[in-house]
Amino acid sequence: MSIRLQLLVVALTTLVLPWAGCQYARELESTLRGSQEQSLLASAGTIANALSAQPQRVFRNSDLRAFDARGGDLYVHPLTNQPLLDGYSEDWGIPFDPLILPSINGYHARVQAGATERYLYLYAEVDDTHFDPEPNDVQADTGRFDRVDVWLQGQDGTSANYFFATTAPGLNAAQHVVKDGGVKDNDDTSSAQPEPRVQPEPRIQAYWLQTAQGYHLEARIPLSFVGSRLWIEARDGGGKGSAGFTPEANAEGGRLFFATDGLDGLLSTFIREGTRATVIDTNALAMGSAGTVAAPPAS
Repeated sequence: MSIRLQLLVVALTTLVLPWAGCQYARELESTLRGSQEQSLLASAGTIANALSAQPQRVFRNSDLRAFDARGGDLYVHPLTNQPLLDGYSEDWGIPFDPLILPSINGYHARVQAGATERYLYLYAEVDDTHFDPEPNDVQADTGRFDRVDVWLQGQDGTSANYFFATTAPGLNAAQHVVKDGGVKDNDDTSSAQPEPRVQPEPRIQAYWLQTAQGYHLEARIPLSFVGSRLWIEARDGGGKGSAGFTPEANAEGGRLFFATDGLDGLLSTFIREGTRATVIDTNALAMGSAGTVAAPPAS
């Protein structure tokens, strides 16, 4: 064999070796990936069997109808930290994925919900370039001012109406209409109708932030006020339009879908380091999660 032919064989062999090494690495990666997938599937099956054995703990919502955003249903994101009431939602630690409220006369608003162990948080963005402040002698039923109304179905099934409005942007309390006792007329045989008046509810706080496009409202409501349904409507003080749901237009109200309490802790007992598991319901809403895929900090 000539020197030239020998050199050609050596050159070809040199070219083939990297290709063979690359093929071997690909096959090894595919084998390891398949093994990892099978391991994850086995873990998921174990978790699913454990959860199905105690459905009352996991699936607490007896309403099996599909999630309906157009009907006002809201997913309540679990919040790991208590946000600061400042009119911004960046410190919620979740992506902004709001419910777009139905619009009347081109009035636009968006809302998102979150919850900690003690509070329900509502964050609304309303497009309203003209600010109509709340007057000092407010008449809640007839007054013209920018406002956000929230109707809450309590844990006992009763409902209560609160509204957020302000004379100037900043921190303020929710307000609601109460009726004073009746006043007897001159013949002392009957009573006049109770006189409605507006009263603050200091346990429900909100921050009103004016922006170039309108305003942001970030509200904090104790969970003791909250049941399973909520209605919300933003109204323009000039009477030009509104956005949202009211009990008159939607008698059933929007359902609140919460993550399951204690499910994160239950999941963590099955999770290995470097693994994250999330339980979702038939509506693809997250009910609980545990673990992390982030690399551990270097020691």
